[in-house]
Amino acid sequence: MTRVVSLHRAHALSGVSVAGARLAGMLPGFVPMLVGESLTDAQVLQSPFSNVPSVLCCAWPKGATPIEQLACVRQALLDARADVVLTNDLPHGALAAATEPRIRCAGLFHGDHPRDHEFYQLVAPLCDAWTGVSESIVRTVSANLGANAKRVFEPSPCPMDVPPEPVPPNTSGPLKLLFAGWLDGNKRPLDLPLLCEELVRLGVRFELVVAGDGPLRDELARRTQGHTQADRVRLLGRVDRSEMDALFKWCDGLVLTSQSEGCPLVVMEAMAAGRIAAVSTGSGGARDAINHGVDGLIFEIGDMPSLAQELASLAKDRSRLARMGRTAHALAHREFAQGACVPRFNRLFASAMAAPAGDPMSRWPAFVRTLGFLGECSVGDLQRARALYTQANEIDEASLPLEVARLVPPRERLVRAAIDQLSRSGCARIAIYGAGAHTRAVVPVFMGDARVVAIVDDEAASGSITTMHGLSIVRPERAIEMGIDAVLLSSDGFEVLLAERAAEWAKGLPVLGLYTHALERSLQLRSA
Repeated sequence: MTRVVSLHRAHALSGVSVAGARLAGMLPGFVPMLVGESLTDAQVLQSPFSNVPSVLCCAWPKGATPIEQLACVRQALLDARADVVLTNDLPHGALAAATEPRIRCAGLFHGDHPRDHEFYQLVAPLCDAWTGVSESIVRTVSANLGANAKRVFEPSPCPMDVPPEPVPPNTSGPLKLLFAGWLDGNKRPLDLPLLCEELVRLGVRFELVVAGDGPLRDELARRTQGHTQADRVRLLGRVDRSEMDALFKWCDGLVLTSQSEGCPLVVMEAMAAGRIAAVSTGSGGARDAINHGVDGLIFEIGDMPSLAQELASLAKDRSRLARMGRTAHALAHREFAQGACVPRFNRLFASAMAAPAGDPMSRWPAFVRTLGFLGECSVGDLQRARALYTQANEIDEASLPLEVARLVPPRERLVRAAIDQLSRSGCARIAIYGAGAHTRAVVPVFMGDARVVAIVDDEAASGSITTMHGLSIVRPERAIEMGIDAVLLSSDGFEVLLAERAAEWAKGLPVLGLYTHALERSLQLRSA
């Protein structure tokens, strides 16, 4: 029996981890492993693996360097007697397999955001076989890898336990809507207040339950306060997995407003229960599976008026809503049940085991880049990594350079294209709005670019000068005084919020986002 160890973060709300927990109960030899810094028993208990007896843990101490993290995971995989390591959204498994020929690497890629594409660009060359949870992800990774792509040709969404019959539909009362997920910018929960307003305007009686937590929870609570007081909206916070079945039975339909998704589990769960899902065009595999108006609804990202119209129609026609729910259940049984999906995973793991060993010389640049993805590496770290790599692969250490050519990540390409777009519209003094992790990650794009004159941060100290790679970090009012003529948003988690704030202080200047829906981007880019 092939022993597959699947790496996961200790995240309380993670579809990736829910999928891993499910697979542990469906695939013999499949063992989930939580990896991370200073993991605690409490984190394990709060994760989807709390009831998985086979779960393993691999924790490194706080402040561990990338090479120390690699060594920790490598030893844990050896101790677990892994034949195959499944990467999911962590690079450690691919790095460990590259330094241990007895372990093969299978890549399962989940997200469809540019930051995810950056991860795939680095990790996929180290995988012996890989696939995505949706066809769009498979296409994206294949395009990035070109002729070097190694893959299984079929997407592999998480298998579901689909009951033989759908849950009986609700036949009366208000339209009951469910939103479930992590409350961050990518999930776009701040679209929900707009949806509520449109439903009220259309005279629809409804109840909306939001199950989830995240950085936008407080803002969502503020914007839905009136609806909460009117008993139309309930914010439940984090909900245990054991409670989700009851919510699917309660609701008439699921709403997913995401900017981007891989193949969201919550949609498959709703359909398995016989409930429709209303999903945005950014919903990846869910969007591909749903037939609009037949077994679910598809709406353009951010288009709450159109979604509200569709929901209002269903609220008036419960028989059609029930038919769509039954059709959704049939689709889930056909596409997402164990019998449809488990064989795909078995083929992925068999492909990884059977693949010819990769050439360690040609893989070395990908190894170095992926190690750098974990954090900054000193010369000493790289020397230790090279020694480990060459010893494991029985090649001459002197043949491998410590410096390799840098790849331009997808996020940097987006930033460059946005700056060029603003420049073509006549903007020559651009301010980057946001001084967080995203800006630090893409700063190589605008270092030394005379068109970018400042970084704007709402929390910048008044009267003091702080810089990032030579660019001043200033408050919005100071940026206006500097004569900026455009604003480029720099955040992959809070772009919608930044856009709203920029609209208040930018005084009619063009404001351009990187990840916002194309229609919204075109509306934001207006002449000064």
